[in-house]
Amino acid sequence: MIKRMTAAVAAASLLALAAGAAQAQSALQDQIVQNGRLQTSDPQVDGAFYDCYAIDAQAGDTWTITLQSEDFDAFLAIGSGSGCGSSMSVFGTNDDGEGIGLNSRLSYSFDYSGRYLVRATSLSDGDTGRYTILGVRSRGAGGGTTALPTRVLLRGTEYGNLEAGDRAEPGGGAYFDCFTFGALNGQAVTITHSSTDFDAYLKLYTGVSCDGAELARDDDGAGSLNSRIQYTFDEDGIYSVRASSLGRDTGAYTLEVELR
Repeated sequence: MIKRMTAAVAAASLLALAAGAAQAQSALQDQIVQNGRLQTSDPQVDGAFYDCYAIDAQAGDTWTITLQSEDFDAFLAIGSGSGCGSSMSVFGTNDDGEGIGLNSRLSYSFDYSGRYLVRATSLSDGDTGRYTILGVRSRGAGGGTTALPTRVLLRGTEYGNLEAGDRAEPGGGAYFDCFTFGALNGQAVTITHSSTDFDAYLKLYTGVSCDGAELARDDDGAGSLNSRIQYTFDEDGIYSVRASSLGRDTGAYTLEVELR
C-alpha cells in the first residue's frame, strides 16, 4: 500500500499525507511529519518490512526525508515505480544520517515533475517498531529556495541562533525558532533550552508551526537562566516547540531533546 506525501502546487493549498484510505493529516505545504509503525503484516523487500510513501514533486523541488526510530536501525530509499518493492527503481539510499545516530536522512533534488516513492524500512531483516517520518520540501525559485517556517526536531542536540529577522511574538515580542516533531501516546519528552547569551524560554504546542494549543512553558526550570520542559503526551500527534529568549535578545543557544 502506498501512502501519499502530496506536495501542494497552489500557494493556498495544504500538503497532506494519508495512509491508504485513512483520513489525511494536513500540515504546512512545505513540511510533513507522520508517525508510523513497521509490523509483520507489512510487505517485505530483501527480508525487511517496509512502508511506502509517494511524493508528487515539482521540477526544482528538493525533498529532505528523515526516518527516526528507537525500535530499529532506520533505512531510507527513494526512487520511482509502481511500488516500493523489488521492482522499485532506486535513485538513492541512506542508513545513518550524519550526526543523527541510527536514524536516516536522505535529500534528493528532482529535475522533472512527477510521482516518486520513498521506502521507509529497517536495515536488518524482520525488525518492527514505531517510527516518525519527516519530509521537508525546498522549492527552487530563481536559484534560491523557499524559507521553511519550522525545523525538524530530532532526539539529541540542536544548535541554533536567535537573530533579528527571525519569527517573533506579536507586537514586537521575542524572536524565536520553531521546531516540529512527532510523538506517540504515552511518550515523554524532555527539552532543555540553554544559552550564555540570553535568558532562555520554552513553549510547547500542538501542531506543526508553534501557533496551536499551548501545552507547557518554562523559564528557568533547568537552573540559572536556562529552561526545561518535561511533558508526557496523551495522544499520537504532531507537536512543536518554540525556543526563544525571555526578552527580545539574540544569540546562540543549545536545545537538548530526549523523547522516550
